[in-house]
Amino acid sequence: MKVKIGVTFRTDNRGKAHSDYDCVAINSINLLKNDKGKPLFPFTVEAVTLPKGVSGSETPIHDASWTDLDGIDMLYIPGGPFANDTQVATSAESSTDYLKEKDFNRVNPSPTKASDIRKHKEHQFRTQFELKMIGYARQRGIPILAVCAGSWRLLEAYGGKVRTMELNERAIHHNPKNPWSISHAVKLLGGKMLTQLMHKKGVSPSDLAKVNSTHWAVAVTRDHLLESRDKDTTEVSRHLEISAVCQDTKTVEAFESLYGTPVLGVQWHPESYLPTMPGLPDTPTDEAYQTAMKSQAIFSFMVWAAYVRQKGVQSVADEVRKEHAAYQHLKTAKGLYTNKDFDNGRTAIKQAEIALRPDTWTPRMKRLHQELLKLMEPPN
Repeated sequence: MKVKIGVTFRTDNRGKAHSDYDCVAINSINLLKNDKGKPLFPFTVEAVTLPKGVSGSETPIHDASWTDLDGIDMLYIPGGPFANDTQVATSAESSTDYLKEKDFNRVNPSPTKASDIRKHKEHQFRTQFELKMIGYARQRGIPILAVCAGSWRLLEAYGGKVRTMELNERAIHHNPKNPWSISHAVKLLGGKMLTQLMHKKGVSPSDLAKVNSTHWAVAVTRDHLLESRDKDTTEVSRHLEISAVCQDTKTVEAFESLYGTPVLGVQWHPESYLPTMPGLPDTPTDEAYQTAMKSQAIFSFMVWAAYVRQKGVQSVADEVRKEHAAYQHLKTAKGLYTNKDFDNGRTAIKQAEIALRPDTWTPRMKRLHQELLKLMEPPN
């Protein structure tokens, strides 16, 4: 049995960021162990590229559709090097830093160079494709996990926005010359899904002392809530809540769905702490071990959620098939009864009862059965 995780495609580094990092990280989930050293899951986790079958450095030409998620049990939105379209500046518009902040790492909207044209094309594809995938996943009840810049896309899909951090904040979160060199503490907020799933891992019920940080922007908040692009609405905060913040800057580090299928946006890179990935410490000191185990717990929880959803969908599909088979037997019985073939008609009814217990028959089956009673063989 397999749990399939859809990983949205990106052409960074000629597609290798997707194939050699994103998909490798997802497939490494299979190496997670339980307390007894046995595989954590009784099934296999498989990364599936979305759109299916694409690879390499060329941006796909593919309009997202509902069927792209057929057979997908969880949606994973990875990070990326470009600013989100909703990115705004923190400084006032009159400030000399306003445009620098607003356009930091933003793709050139009017490119002329071949490299800029490629980046613009890639950015447009990812934006449109991922927004639709998130919408379809929400409609289909598919769990969603988004990391770093991927969490900004998730926030955008819910009507939120991000802001470029001011220089004093950015110094704690982003080093463009060495992206993996910065780390900081994260405070988990009580009573949230993220906090609970981490504590169930069997590690210390505490905050994260040190997580990696490669981001230059953060979710915009107001009064400790995620702010909508339209400030006069509570569109985002009706669906998402903040579940973790940076200890120093108090900026958002994670947010999650308030109800329904689990949806989780994480600002750091929890996938880098999965087995074989570069963030996993060689020597598990207490702080590094806590961070790695809690980051792995995110994937454990989301994969189990994907599995439960898959079983639920299969269960519903099985019941639909049983109902259809039983109904067809009753239709056969009606034809036989109409032709006075009562012996075979009764056999067909028995087959319907075997296919689906009579006490669970649907209204259309009960109506058809009432019709059969009127056609039953008259007494001798």
